[in-house]
Amino acid sequence: MESKRRAELISVRVRWAILAAAVLMLEGRAPIATVILVGVLASSYNLVVWRACRDARAYQRAGRRIAEAARALDILFLSYFLLVPGGLHTNTYLLYALVLLQAGYSTARRRTIVGLTALALGSYLFAAILVSGGFPSVPIFGRLALIAVSGLLGLYLGQQRLQEEGKAAQQQRLATVYDCCMSLTSGQRLSPLLSRVLRSAVQELGATRGYVMLSDKDNPDMLLTEVAYSRRRNVSRGADATAQDQHTEFPKECLIGEGLPGYVAATGQPLLVNQGEQDEGDTFQGLETANGCAIAAPLLYRLGSVDPSAEKQQEVVGVLVFHAEEPGHRFTEEDLAFVRTLASMVSVAAVNERMYEALRDTFVRTLETLANSLEARDEYTRGHSQRVCDLSLMIARHMGVCEEALAEIRVGTLLHDIGKIGIPDAVLNKPGRLTDEEFALMRQHTVIGYDICKPLGLNEGALMLIRNHHEKLDGTGYPDGLKGGELPLSVRIVCVADAFDAMSSRRPYREVMDEKLRLEQFNRFAGTQFDPVVVQVLKTLLREGKLDEMYRDHWNDLATSRDHLRAA
Repeated sequence: MESKRRAELISVRVRWAILAAAVLMLEGRAPIATVILVGVLASSYNLVVWRACRDARAYQRAGRRIAEAARALDILFLSYFLLVPGGLHTNTYLLYALVLLQAGYSTARRRTIVGLTALALGSYLFAAILVSGGFPSVPIFGRLALIAVSGLLGLYLGQQRLQEEGKAAQQQRLATVYDCCMSLTSGQRLSPLLSRVLRSAVQELGATRGYVMLSDKDNPDMLLTEVAYSRRRNVSRGADATAQDQHTEFPKECLIGEGLPGYVAATGQPLLVNQGEQDEGDTFQGLETANGCAIAAPLLYRLGSVDPSAEKQQEVVGVLVFHAEEPGHRFTEEDLAFVRTLASMVSVAAVNERMYEALRDTFVRTLETLANSLEARDEYTRGHSQRVCDLSLMIARHMGVCEEALAEIRVGTLLHDIGKIGIPDAVLNKPGRLTDEEFALMRQHTVIGYDICKPLGLNEGALMLIRNHHEKLDGTGYPDGLKGGELPLSVRIVCVADAFDAMSSRRPYREVMDEKLRLEQFNRFAGTQFDPVVVQVLKTLLREGKLDEMYRDHWNDLATSRDHLRAA
């Protein structure tokens, strides 16, 4: 489409040359007013063609039809030139050949070129007979033969152009498939990869928008939009595209069997719908097939079997959908084959991502169990990681932290002390204060935990919590000495939550700190060791009594100890 538009723009320039040549041929043969009038009319419609072809959308809407009409007008104007005195004896007929060759180069449509050739032959013969008042005295058959040969050459040029465009389009499509394949096998997260693949595919297909829906892991009968792309707007999973842009609609979810994606998922077969070709009443949710066309392919995963004689089954893991709204746009069988190829690659990437997530979750749960078992060995730290997790999430939600960061906090806090598995029990459970050497050894648990969890593919936010939960705002923490703006909000939250839980729990070398001493410590170090805003949120939670249930046993132990001291 774009190459044809550029060809039409070249034709506009050629039309100026044809107009100039015709005017020169009329010089001295027609009144000056007639020459000016013809020149103005021809220039006017040539400007209309230029405006209709300079923009891709305008050309797709009406530019092609306007350009074809302009070529018909070219032939009619040339025929008019024959009617002026002496016009039949000029070389005006040669300009017919130029128009027909131009048509072959620009449109490459056989029906259009044949029609223009017939119009040129008929109008020239009619004008010649009209001027001569009978059979023309000029060698009309030779000139008609030249016009006919020009039409044949136009057809040849058009076919050659179609072949070249087909080869170029095939090479471009293969390059797009290769780029998408390389992106999907790069090992990065699935959603950003799918976004790049959709962007390339939408441009290649000339579509308006596209989206990928995957089956819900918790509800196999539900499809959820994983990622969507539009030329107007890029929308990711969870975004309400309909509310943001009424012209760009993506279904957030749909049941299998309902709507276009649900229909494709239920049948497991690709679908191509062009404007005016679907049956009456054949409508789909989220797609106005009367005003556009759509193409969709299921994401199929072939299930293996231990039994070699068993028939392999296919499971639908999602749907890949593209939609075009531009008037006159049509998807082809080649487009469908292209989408099916993309769907096969996307399905493999989606299944691999889910298998990797399942394996990673298993490892994470194993480490969580190991961390809990490690804490259970010591009555002083039993339940510490879970309490730090719960308290961190309470603070984060109070501060309006997004769901993605909350997920990082959950994983990072549950595993933040996993590195203590590499610290000797004699150091972990020492009843007195640690020596400098023992404290240096204890400080290594953050790096050990980071090294244990990094191969699991946890995101950087969770890994940073495991490594840097003992950092301080003034840079005196460990292991990296981060300070100020180098500490993201999630790390600042966990630092406060970890310190608060330590102060609120018994240790081998001290009892639970009372409320006054805890608040005194946080007030003293707010702004140097702790983030003052996070500390203020913690105080709010304490005032509202939201931590009473979590620390009831610990604070009751403190009250019991005080009663024993008073009794003694």
